[in-house]
Amino acid sequence: SAEDDTLGAVDGDWVSASGPGQWGGLRFYALSSGASIVSNCVFRYGGQWHQHYSVLYVENAAPTLVATAFVSNLTGIKCYNATPVITDCSFIGNTNWGVYNATTGAPVDARNNWWGDNSGPYDTSSLVGEIGPGCDPNPGGLGDQVSDYVLYCPWTVEDTTINVTPASLIFATTETTGAPDPQTIHIDTDWPDGTLNWELFKEADWLHVDKITGSNPDSVIVSIADTNYPAGIYSTYLWLVDTNASNSPKYVHITLFVESRGVDISDQEVEPGNIVGVPINLLTDQPLNGFTIPLWFCNSQSSSVILDSVVVDHDLVDSVIIDDRIIIVYRVIQEPPMPDSNLEAGAYTLGHIYYTVLEDAVDDRIIIDTSAVTYDGTLYEFGFSYASGETEVPPFSAGTITIGHPEGCCIGIRGNVDGDYCDEIDISDLTYLIDYMFGGGPEPECFEEADINSDCSPMIDIADLIYLINYMFTSGPEPGPCGGCKGSVTTGKTSGSIAVDTRYEQGVTIITLNSPDDLGGLQLELTGDNSDVVPTSRLSGQLDLLHHHHADTLKVGLIDLDGGGYIESGEVEVLRIDGIWEPIEARVATLKGESVIASLGVADEPTVPHQFALHQNYPNPFNPSTTIKFSLPEAGHVNLTIFNVLGQTVTTLVDQFYPAGEYDAMWDSRNDQGQSVSSGVYFYRLDAAHRHETKKMMLLK
Repeated sequence: SAEDDTLGAVDGDWVSASGPGQWGGLRFYALSSGASIVSNCVFRYGGQWHQHYSVLYVENAAPTLVATAFVSNLTGIKCYNATPVITDCSFIGNTNWGVYNATTGAPVDARNNWWGDNSGPYDTSSLVGEIGPGCDPNPGGLGDQVSDYVLYCPWTVEDTTINVTPASLIFATTETTGAPDPQTIHIDTDWPDGTLNWELFKEADWLHVDKITGSNPDSVIVSIADTNYPAGIYSTYLWLVDTNASNSPKYVHITLFVESRGVDISDQEVEPGNIVGVPINLLTDQPLNGFTIPLWFCNSQSSSVILDSVVVDHDLVDSVIIDDRIIIVYRVIQEPPMPDSNLEAGAYTLGHIYYTVLEDAVDDRIIIDTSAVTYDGTLYEFGFSYASGETEVPPFSAGTITIGHPEGCCIGIRGNVDGDYCDEIDISDLTYLIDYMFGGGPEPECFEEADINSDCSPMIDIADLIYLINYMFTSGPEPGPCGGCKGSVTTGKTSGSIAVDTRYEQGVTIITLNSPDDLGGLQLELTGDNSDVVPTSRLSGQLDLLHHHHADTLKVGLIDLDGGGYIESGEVEVLRIDGIWEPIEARVATLKGESVIASLGVADEPTVPHQFALHQNYPNPFNPSTTIKFSLPEAGHVNLTIFNVLGQTVTTLVDQFYPAGEYDAMWDSRNDQGQSVSSGVYFYRLDAAHRHETKKMMLLK
């Protein structure tokens, strides 16, 4: 969340914060010097404390921060009128700032810290020699950024690394057999024994470890909770953090196969200048006489990340490399199949895909996924062929190669909404975004990638969708690079006020948009009580109408999915929805893909009659049409039928659900077949709200 919790600490007390996701950060406020110490903590993937965009905010206080890691946050520490002492800490991969001082003339002492790179923090300050000895600007620093009035010299130079073997673990079980046997990871470093002081973290509740701290050499026993799990492939991480290690945090990929079968491509990490091997793991609960695993990976820097080879670890497995992006690992069925030629039931590492990552490779993520491939006229699709004669497409878990230390999840330019870690924006990114916004689909794996218009709004909205459509179909500007913001969400104005007004007529909610400028699209969120309703729009011939129900909430979008369409300026009726609906929020997008929060007009409350009533038609006598009004004190199914003097049904005017309210219906003196009826006396009967009433009328021609 983006909120902080008051922990209730006073000097000398120990307190515990609730688990990750329960609070946005930690704040020190109005504390005396030396009153508080933060030691041996990890602040990772932090949210933002209120509007300060930092995981730790210090104001009018002077805490001591020691041996603490700030990893992959927006900003590590923000100070305002504060003089904390920061020492022996690590700042690694924080998107905006490692340490930010918002007060001029009051330096923050942040000496002897590790900034994520031996070159030190990135600092373009103009305060040459003004804040401390030797603390001149350091524009060549590749570490986390520091602001003016941060005393960072000297910085700690780290060469210690954490070595963990193996880099991944595979567990296999079924829904009924319980937990598989434990496995062990070993932890060491090239430095002398006792150099490391690591701490281990995990996310999955189904994963157990026997220790969470240690030194080197050391080992950790990893086990699976003795609980039944639904069939599938489960993946998670362990990560080790050591503030004295330059490659901290160090990740270990864990795969759990439940109930028999599937393929998992293990995640791996590599630094430029090295070779990385990616394991291909397979699990089957019955003998296999054949399988095909076509693999595709997006390589945005093919000159620096080179596919070397595929080395299979089993004599029943073969492989072929088609080009630098496509690999097929397969087992050809022998004819006739021999009993000893089957791949028996069990868990296997079929082989490894080896890549050379050159020194000039930039921080990146490459996903390895499965995809149908045509090679030499033959179509290869992922699947298993069992010795029993059955065939199946089992579960598949894609893998990722992380090169270097990418900051956050966003790589290159924005737009990788579907999470394939490829800068090639395509139709799958667009459909993923539409499904998320208006189809109840899953959230984007990386929120920043989906913030197409780079406004850093806390909400992905119609403006991001329009920006992406314009880029793909109308030669609009390319999405911006990851990191930083180039715009902001405006409230209520472009060149004048933008308002969404609501009125109610005969049980129908009518939405009107009033804008001084043409707009690219509209996004509305409303609350009501009829989940079956389908909104309509008079603009549906020009724009696509998207909608999705969730509980008592309706989300509606108006947008041209082909690009180029727009909502004209002025007052325009945009929506009609049966029932009583109240707008909660309205957002519009300019033609440039900028987000604007529209103001909501105050709607008149719909009039609810106090009692059931069927009124006399008007005019009466009539020729050829008349209006029948009726009042409903409560919602319900309504039937209004016309009869002749013989009691025969002439026509049914109303037969549907209505909310409470005042309504009218018109009869044009025609029967159900569309034929005009003769002059005479007719009766009309209203059945609704467990009541009924009948009145007489006369048609004179």
